[in-house]
Amino acid sequence: MTLRIATLGAAYSANKGAASMVQALVDQLPARLDDVEIDVLSTYPGPDADALARAKSPARAVSLRAPELATIVVPLALVAAVLRLARLPWGWVCRPPALASLRRADLVVDVSGISYSDSRHVTFGVYGFLLNLVPWLLGRPQVKASQAMGPFRTPLNRVLARLALPRIDSIVSRGDQTAAHLDRFGIAHTPADDLAFLMAVPESATARAAELLPDGDHPWIGVAPSAVVDGFCVANDIDYVGELAAFVDRLVDVGDHRVALFAHSTSTAPLPTRLDDRPVCQAVLDRVSDPDRVTFVDLDLLPTELRAVIARCDLLVTSRFHAMVSALAVATPVVVVGWSHKYGEVLDRFGQHDVVIDYADLTAAGIAERVERVRDEHGERADAIAAGLPAVVASATRNLDEIEAVLATTSRPRRPPPTSPDAPVQERTP
Repeated sequence: MTLRIATLGAAYSANKGAASMVQALVDQLPARLDDVEIDVLSTYPGPDADALARAKSPARAVSLRAPELATIVVPLALVAAVLRLARLPWGWVCRPPALASLRRADLVVDVSGISYSDSRHVTFGVYGFLLNLVPWLLGRPQVKASQAMGPFRTPLNRVLARLALPRIDSIVSRGDQTAAHLDRFGIAHTPADDLAFLMAVPESATARAAELLPDGDHPWIGVAPSAVVDGFCVANDIDYVGELAAFVDRLVDVGDHRVALFAHSTSTAPLPTRLDDRPVCQAVLDRVSDPDRVTFVDLDLLPTELRAVIARCDLLVTSRFHAMVSALAVATPVVVVGWSHKYGEVLDRFGQHDVVIDYADLTAAGIAERVERVRDEHGERADAIAAGLPAVVASATRNLDEIEAVLATTSRPRRPPPTSPDAPVQERTP
């Protein structure tokens, strides 16, 4: 019978890092669970449906926008939980698509990249808590796939983490710092590397990348900015766009390689958001002295296509975490302008801890110095990344092991879906 998985915390469009984690589940779970269906509960259900169709994915996009979560889904889930405790029919409450999907799910997988961290804005903390609250209210088992968490110093973050994390069936920690934060907080967890390392790249994506970045006399250097880091810089009077543009000018002046500028997160929203890097890319291009010598890949690419593009680069400069992961996954040396411990704890696994520049220390000269060092040591660094990759992939596979383990201990019997909203469902009590 069909096994049903619902994912939370990631859309398939917009942030392609989140999409790569979802794609990894789509790639890997069918081989381990035989007959499996995956619902992607998304804040962008329309674009997600289009992107999944372009990727020829069997996964299904289900609407779970933030306003819907707060004003409809959570209140109805609370009603359902009260009815369940009173042993009264409650399935009729789960009429919205997201609640219906969660109710019939055998397992819910949270694929947020980072959660319950003091570094996140309070709205993201509350949003993440509500995501984890709803499956628990409905009695559905949850796995929190590998992600960064902690520290837990601010009062609200401590309270939300203390309420939510102990009620999640399996928590997978990503990196030594996250593990230390969870240990100090008294939360059991399983260490594993990022789920996105398990994403496969089909031949169609490789062919698409070859069209976008064709072979030539000089290698490509990729530049993938981030609207998130730009926001941090603006708030601290740092000219992120200007420094990146000045760095690109230095690359162009050297002239022994080609520069590819691209967005690792895109959005169809009418106004710029933290999920759309294309306006930042355009702003960088506008401030470059000779934009005709820069290739701007102004396209909404699939996560697999982006990884294939990165594979064609000799080196990548980025502020997007999962662009960095894709570089490591294809043994492309990388230089990172970051904002969190999450970058360094992954790079440490490949002996590349020295390539991170904190956004507060950002200068064009600093990026250029780091890039020059990485280029001088290109062969050794590519070999080191390739040598570290098998262990990282094996570690990332623990995410799938945890999913199987939770299913084995908490899943209801395999059977066709209920024919009515109030058909009996084996469940756990909150």
